[in-house]
Amino acid sequence: MVRRGGLLLFILLFLNARSSSAFPLVAEPTFETVTLVVLHQVFPKVPVVWEEGPLIRTGDWMSALGLHWDDANEVLSFLSPNGGTEKVNVADPSAVCETEDDHPLPNPVRKINGDWFFCLKDLSGLLELKVLIHREESLIRIGIPVQGAQIQAIAEGYLVEVQVSRPLPQSPTVRTLFDPSRAYIDLPGAVLASETNVGAEAMGPVTGLRIGQFRNVPNIARLVADCDRPVKAWLVGRKTDPSGKQTWMMLIQEEQKKSPWMGQVSLESANPTQCQLVLTASEDFPPIIENKGKEIVLTLPARPLLPPSPFQPSEGPIGSIKFSSDGPKAILVVGLRQPSWGFLRFEKDRGWVLTIEPLKGASGKVRLIVVDPGHGGKDPGAIAHPPTVRSPLVEKSLTLDIAFRLKALLDKAGFRTVLTRTQDTYVPLPDRVALANSIGADAFVSIHLNSYPTPGGKSGTEVYYWSPQSRSLAETLYRNLLATLGRGGNGVRVRQFYVIHHTKMPSALTESCYLNHPEEAALLVDPQFRQKIANALFKGILEFFQVPALMEKRQD
Repeated sequence: MVRRGGLLLFILLFLNARSSSAFPLVAEPTFETVTLVVLHQVFPKVPVVWEEGPLIRTGDWMSALGLHWDDANEVLSFLSPNGGTEKVNVADPSAVCETEDDHPLPNPVRKINGDWFFCLKDLSGLLELKVLIHREESLIRIGIPVQGAQIQAIAEGYLVEVQVSRPLPQSPTVRTLFDPSRAYIDLPGAVLASETNVGAEAMGPVTGLRIGQFRNVPNIARLVADCDRPVKAWLVGRKTDPSGKQTWMMLIQEEQKKSPWMGQVSLESANPTQCQLVLTASEDFPPIIENKGKEIVLTLPARPLLPPSPFQPSEGPIGSIKFSSDGPKAILVVGLRQPSWGFLRFEKDRGWVLTIEPLKGASGKVRLIVVDPGHGGKDPGAIAHPPTVRSPLVEKSLTLDIAFRLKALLDKAGFRTVLTRTQDTYVPLPDRVALANSIGADAFVSIHLNSYPTPGGKSGTEVYYWSPQSRSLAETLYRNLLATLGRGGNGVRVRQFYVIHHTKMPSALTESCYLNHPEEAALLVDPQFRQKIANALFKGILEFFQVPALMEKRQD
């Protein structure tokens, strides 16, 4: 046993000596960690080996590039520009894509200490991205190259176009600055390329274009249009060619010019409970919406500058989208698969957002209504002393009574109802708005009663709204108030009252009649007349949400 053990030891020492001289051992790779910036996302402390490009360990950062690594089969999947999935078997040094186009990876994936590592430069070539290495800062950036920019004059103003090699991870933002005047567009996930071609002759207020790397962590490239006078600017939309290259567009107008325009219509989400269409346009020129049972019709302020983004009917209430012309305007008709309801709201960095939801009978969704009894507490509202009435009429008390009556009708019909106040307390206007916005109300109805400086000088019904999404609600409430109360009508009006200006859902403020008009004051004293007001508001809400089953059972 001793002799055999000694012989084995001798052999091992001999082989070790040979390997140290004639066959040197391969040194273990040196691992470090870096901050990896992938488009617009940042991944700290990612393991890296500084060789072949460098090598980066597989991890969450791959999903930011649309990559999926199948460890068991050693297959890399990635999204092609047309939305399909391509696969590469990377275990073979001559790895090629399993589609018609070959995508060789010169440096195959390596397994080091049980982990897989990719060569970043190979991946960037595969995806047409740019890798920027800042080794002294332990920073590696992967971005979408900006290829160029140009400007052209159009009837609506001046259109600036900027091209990138691949689709951006999210929409750019557009802003204007002053002293000096300029407009800019920030491109998330983008970096400058050596071949970036930016420049333009003076055109209107624009004296030139320039581009720079606004931020490295995360990647943001900024294109600036220098101007010699104040301007306004908006994001118009995008075009994408079959290879995946994108062109984003920014519209610039002189500040004093107010020309209506419409950019692009795109479907941003679609599921069984909700669909959203985004219409890029100015807040100053809103579309007009009409809910017509089996379709939603939008009258656009101008013909779109870009064709709609590709639309494929999928799950959800939308079945079709069609355009037609109406002189300088355009009509957008959204065909519905099932009874649905749509409303518009404006969002600063998106434009006009059309949200479409199935009606209660189709989706099972219970509508949430916020009823706002005007005034309260230290704020009595209007006060009248009609000669035929013993006690003064106080608006805050009458609106609370009507609100309770309306809530009873809504609750009985299956709605969820929340009052902004349930007693004679003072609730600030911002708190009323915050309540409705925070609970995601489907509609907001503020109940008021009018007065006139000269008692008896004015009578009748008025309803107010602010945003285009609220116009239909205001009209249905007004129509039902006129039909039920039998008083004169003063119209549906646009006003910037706080509670209907800052609420996110369709909102209306009602002034059913004048409490300092002798005839209407006498009516308001009667509880049955106040019940009629509640009934009319209830009918209007039913009509607005187009719930036939409930409308048949509504109370008179």
